[in-house]
Amino acid sequence: MSLMDDARLNGFSFEESPPDELREMRAKLMVLQAMVERHDRLIDQQGEVLERLTNFMSEHHPTLREIMDAVAEYYSVTRDEIESHKHIQYFSHPRLVVYYLARKLTRLSLTNIADRIGGRDHTTIRTGFFKISHQIRHNEVLRDDIDVLRARIAEKVMERELATTKGGTLLPAPVRQ
Repeated sequence: MSLMDDARLNGFSFEESPPDELREMRAKLMVLQAMVERHDRLIDQQGEVLERLTNFMSEHHPTLREIMDAVAEYYSVTRDEIESHKHIQYFSHPRLVVYYLARKLTRLSLTNIADRIGGRDHTTIRTGFFKISHQIRHNEVLRDDIDVLRARIAEKVMERELATTKGGTLLPAPVRQ
């Protein structure tokens, strides 16, 4: 459809050809539409990857050590600092993330998680889990951090599983449309 036809359909009329600014705006709009379509495709691809990871993680649960290692690496702290009883936010935030991920990704009870992370009370784990659960709903950066950590934990689990299956494949091939 020509620019003139498009303008007429939208209630504009020109005695002469449309102004250069309108041509420029239409060109920019077409570029923007292409960018949005590309962005939508990327979101769909990321959704497929996350779905595959979720399916994998539901069948192959991570160990608490794998979770702690991934969180420690991500936040540049040590496992000992996560297990410590220090209330410094630099250590306590990664600790709360470990509580959250341990509860979400393992089959361990709150008591078992508490015993393995510095001998804490199970209510500490529950409180930390709920605190991170609440923050995730309102904090996009934390939500992204959790997604990255889930992917890193999945990598650790895949490495472990591949080592025990002697090189077999763990994830099904992606479905092509």
